[in-house]
Amino acid sequence: MFDAEIHPHNSDIIYVGARSGLFRSSDGGNSWEGLSYPKAVFAESYSAALHPKRPNIVLASQEIEGRLFRSVDGGRSWKMVFRLPKQTSPSGWNYGFKRIVFSPSNQQIVYAASCQKSNLLDKRKDGKGVFQSIDGGINWHPAQPVNSPLSGFSVNDIAVHPKNHNIVYAATAMDGIYKTTDSGKSWTKLINLR
Repeated sequence: MFDAEIHPHNSDIIYVGARSGLFRSSDGGNSWEGLSYPKAVFAESYSAALHPKRPNIVLASQEIEGRLFRSVDGGRSWKMVFRLPKQTSPSGWNYGFKRIVFSPSNQQIVYAASCQKSNLLDKRKDGKGVFQSIDGGINWHPAQPVNSPLSGFSVNDIAVHPKNHNIVYAATAMDGIYKTTDSGKSWTKLINLR
């Protein structure tokens, strides 16, 4: 299991991303339904995110192939909204998205953390950084300049300030924690893990 998201208005509804795909429970975890409906076929799912005020809007990612999907009906149907350029990293690993987070203060702003497939905390650290959507997860762009150190790292997790969507923290694999206060135009390293 990689991720669990609880419906903001009904705690019996749970979404989980797992090695075997994306699943939803409507009865507090007693039974589960697979959500690999076309056009999303989740061989492995890293992350899911529910819109805080309109939870039928669900964003989900695959571990490989760098694809982000969006559903407007609670996961019954999907549309691919973004895909990283198809390639493998220098170490031979595919890229994907490990975490997706809606901004609590502005739900039109969403961040997604990219990483290598099966990213381990070792010397493999190349990645694609953080991506941002300003329209609720429909369109996406990099959330850091091309020359930013963060654009080359795998990001394992992200956190958005609860009252200011411009303040974001990014936890990288093997290079510490970064912070932006301007929605990704610049990033500052806060903690060095080396």
